[in-house]
Amino acid sequence: MKSSVEMILYVALPVYFLAMVLLGFGAVVSEKKAGRPWLYLFLTGFALHTAALVARTILSGDVPFTDLFEYCLFMSWAVALVYLLFFRKNLPRPVSAMVVLVILLLIGLALFYYSDPGSAKMPALKSTWLYVHVSLAALGET
Repeated sequence: MKSSVEMILYVALPVYFLAMVLLGFGAVVSEKKAGRPWLYLFLTGFALHTAALVARTILSGDVPFTDLFEYCLFMSWAVALVYLLFFRKNLPRPVSAMVVLVILLLIGLALFYYSDPGSAKMPALKSTWLYVHVSLAALGET
């Protein structure tokens, strides 16, 4: 049986994919003909993505940084957030479609490495320094 986090991500994937397809369509035809439905789909995917991140945090009882699933989930969310805040208006549509593709690949990778949120953590992962280290590393990669 799939967890709530997995189910939310499986709904977010096609929404992001449709946004990417519409961005690609907008690159081929004029921007006025393509319109902005891609943005509404992207925002819907981002809302679902955020819900999955919050759900994982609640299920694990900790900030989602302790394994590859959580890291890919967080990094894909961070890429989407940075894109929305800083680059949405400045990037050409083909480049924006590639950003969405990166988000899709990271979510797919996260789902491939899904882990049980209740599993025991190694003692090294219980340190306060984990949050400092991983958040700064994620910031540097974004």
